[in-house]
Amino acid sequence: MANKHHFNVLRNSYGMKELMEHGKKSGVKWEEHKDEGVNWFRFSNALSRHLENGGDVSLDDTDRDTLVKMFNHYSQLLELHKKGMVPHVRAAMSKIKSEDTTTGKSHMDYLNAAYQHLDANGGPEWAEKVSTLRHIHGQLASLSGKLSKQ
Repeated sequence: MANKHHFNVLRNSYGMKELMEHGKKSGVKWEEHKDEGVNWFRFSNALSRHLENGGDVSLDDTDRDTLVKMFNHYSQLLELHKKGMVPHVRAAMSKIKSEDTTTGKSHMDYLNAAYQHLDANGGPEWAEKVSTLRHIHGQLASLSGKLSKQ
């Protein structure tokens, strides 16, 4: 899922030709075609595979406006992703609270226990959500660092 988000942020932040240039510089390989649509399709598939295999796209010579655009995309993804996690966390907190015989604890006292419970028992869906959240935070930190240097 993280690679899908990264691909979409890149696609929405760059123009088609600019993204292909960045892709070439970053080692993305595809069989080029004279038809622009076919070439874009092949490049998109190659970029997707490149990202899935742990590759990245170099942003070293990216202008400030594009970096800000990418930062904003990731910020929006972070908010959407967190909203998708909230029901899981609330359900785990309620479950743990209902099983706890201790009185006087606030609902928020169960937050860390809920995260531990979900990490241990949440299965692949929860693991994917956490992995994606870490990816988004990593991208935001990287972009923030690049923006502070400009």
